[in-house]
Amino acid sequence: MDGVARPQAVSHVDVASYRDAVGRFPTGVTVLTARHGGRQHGMTANSFTSVSLDPVLVLACVARSARLHELIVAAGEWGVSVLAADAAGVSAEFASRGKGLGEALAGVPHHPGPYTGAALLDDALATFECRTVEVYGGGDHTILLGEVPDEYLLNYLTAANQAQPALRDLATYLENRIPGPDVTPDQLRERSWWRGPELFVIVDDYELVAASGRGPLLPLVEFLPQSRDIGLHLIIARSSGGASRAMYEPVIQRVRELGSPGLVMSASKDEGVLLGDVKCAPQPPGRGNLVRRRVPTSLVQTAWCG
Repeated sequence: MDGVARPQAVSHVDVASYRDAVGRFPTGVTVLTARHGGRQHGMTANSFTSVSLDPVLVLACVARSARLHELIVAAGEWGVSVLAADAAGVSAEFASRGKGLGEALAGVPHHPGPYTGAALLDDALATFECRTVEVYGGGDHTILLGEVPDEYLLNYLTAANQAQPALRDLATYLENRIPGPDVTPDQLRERSWWRGPELFVIVDDYELVAASGRGPLLPLVEFLPQSRDIGLHLIIARSSGGASRAMYEPVIQRVRELGSPGLVMSASKDEGVLLGDVKCAPQPPGRGNLVRRRVPTSLVQTAWCG
């Protein structure tokens, strides 16, 4: 796939030292998938990041030497499955060079995405389906800029009074996914008693919509303990100012009780401990402590656009 501009550069960096240095940077791991010629193909990738919320854009880097490279660039649509911390075996399976492109998927439970048809792993923490909007050269990698298309977006709401009826409707919809007494253990394990897309509720500046104590997310609280089973993902971001008092807001309190992952970024020391045993402190832009249940707290660096 030429036709991609690749700037020329002269480097005096020792490659082995550079590889060792960047290998110390903690990052998430994903599986990228694409459908080509009627078959599904996948590979492990850790160069994946969010780029923009409006429009919704993500970025993935694929080595030009990767066997999936030509397929994913040609396909124009691809899936992303975010792996859990205990999924090292799955990551290694898709990183193996000794297997055919589609062989790793044969041993991992997955389903086709409803929009692109790309395989999405059943046990992923989160999944995305993307349409390539730009392709850039990046040395020995190709950089794919992917858009999460509008048809994946159910609502874009800017005020609490707009969100309340939409989230009440969502709660009614989720009631149909709660497993009934006739659901078998196999169906529970495979999450096969319902069909439909994974649902993501993303809230920025949560302190603005929950200030009254009657936040629009309250209808979802009862579904949070079963969120993994019913395909519900809730992501809340808020300012650090006054965050210690907000920990007792009903939705955030329930999320904490369930031991959900959280990222504590730069905050005043006056806020004390917000999640786990992490004490608030000023941090460089994008730096934060990732707090997860039964996993040691990690200092991470997120992508930051200033």
